[in-house]
Amino acid sequence: MTTHPYPSQVPLKTETSKNRGLFWKPWTRGGVRFGLVVSGVLTAVWTESLSLSSIAVGSLLLLLSMPLQFWSKGCLHQNQSLTKTGPYRFVRHPFYTSGLMLDLGIMVMTGNVWFVVCGIAWWLAVYHHAISQEEIILRRVFGVEYDHYAKRVPALIPWKKPLPVQPYRFDFRSYNIAVTEVPRAIQALVFPLLFLLALWIDRPGFDLNLANSVVALWLLASVLSLFACARIWRQSFKTGAAVLPDAAAQPAARTIYVFAIVVAGLVWSQFDPAVDPWLHRLPGIVLLALALLLTFGPQKARLLAESGIAMGLAILLELEWVAVLLLPLYLSVIIIQWRASEGESNLLTEDAMGGPSLLTLAGLGLAVLMVCEMLV
Repeated sequence: MTTHPYPSQVPLKTETSKNRGLFWKPWTRGGVRFGLVVSGVLTAVWTESLSLSSIAVGSLLLLLSMPLQFWSKGCLHQNQSLTKTGPYRFVRHPFYTSGLMLDLGIMVMTGNVWFVVCGIAWWLAVYHHAISQEEIILRRVFGVEYDHYAKRVPALIPWKKPLPVQPYRFDFRSYNIAVTEVPRAIQALVFPLLFLLALWIDRPGFDLNLANSVVALWLLASVLSLFACARIWRQSFKTGAAVLPDAAAQPAARTIYVFAIVVAGLVWSQFDPAVDPWLHRLPGIVLLALALLLTFGPQKARLLAESGIAMGLAILLELEWVAVLLLPLYLSVIIIQWRASEGESNLLTEDAMGGPSLLTLAGLGLAVLMVCEMLV
């Protein structure tokens, strides 16, 4: 059964997707990005070329690629009509242009010029074949119209005068955006974190003291959490697969999770990390305040408020890395709620999703006590 309002397939979609391949095949589209990340981290550590500036510049390229990626897919009418509007006025394959920007960002993060040169050569070798195969299909579908378009518009780099502006509609509910590009963007955020983790661990004088362990745990937890969120989103909307056992989504189970966080935080506090409590806990206080406002909002916002309270408590208890790990859990539960609003069977009772729950009230009470203790 289709679990989303988007078409499950478009003409020739499977044929145009053959070049994606598997991540362990370095001569496929999927293998290039995976290979760049793995070899990039190893090369940067080996050559000691990592720096905060290289990671920052590479991350900027990565982030700039995302709007173009969404714009490209939101304007596309895949194999149904030849798209010449939006970014397709400038280049024939703007999605590959955004992919080049993202992958170039990964290369730049290494801080190694030779890796950038070799990486670009690798990228061009693989994508030249992928683009050639795709253009064969486009010529088969659109014929002479595509030939004229290809003569007028460059493939990847916008070096010619763009086509005239024409009205077009950007569709946020496009299958390509909702089902493929959102999880792909979430997963891309992992790459800078991996390089930061490598930089943190590989820096001179690193030892496994308390402060170093906290930062490493936070970065590692963020990597795992974002990967999990990307997979949850993709599986939920593309295949309709269950992303969370029924019992794990119930309010009782969520209360146990938060209770465990409180206990762990109280134990962790005995180590007394040398951090200014206000600077350390301010994000948790802000998150709890926003969550409190949501508890008085619409019924659908109450579960979001509960997630904010749970993560805010974890931050107040100096367990930021645990707060990050709560993201996949609550994303799963919120998707279950969203599906229920679309008319599907709901795993959660109305009581679990409406009104301030016992977990919400208990969390707010504990947060108020902690803030009062800090003030005193």
